Amino acid sequence: MNDSRLRSIVLSGVCSMEEASEMASTLLRAQESKTYSSAAARSTDPETSHEAAEYMRDKTNTMEALVLDALRNLGGKGTAYEVEVWVQIENPAIDSNTITPRFKPLERMGKIERTEDRGPGRGKSTQIVWAIR
Repeated sequence: MNDSRLRSIVLSGVCSMEEASEMASTLLRAQESKTYSSAAARSTDPETSHEAAEYMRDKTNTMEALVLDALRNLGGKGTAYEVEVWVQIENPAIDSNTITPRFKPLERMGKIERTEDRGPGRGKSTQIVWAIR
């Protein structure tokens, strides 16, 4: 939330600048903790926005399911690179750039967790090994 928005809240007499800033921080933390599955549209948005939100909810849930399925097929754990390779073998049309953004939301939902292990990445790099919880 920008400073001018915070000032307008303070000028309305609802709260102090410190309270407004704290509320904004709390809202930002709450927003960051949401998963990609929380795509939504406001009630005032046009029908196309509602359709797009529904499409993204379905697509995101599908991508998350593919990541979980790949980890199961990899013995319950693997790196993002190993998951990408598995998903693309099974579903060649899926872009690898849509796989890695699913790990953090799945971690927040408690479905997967980071391990201390490192495994193969692209080239010579190593990556975090993720495990199903």
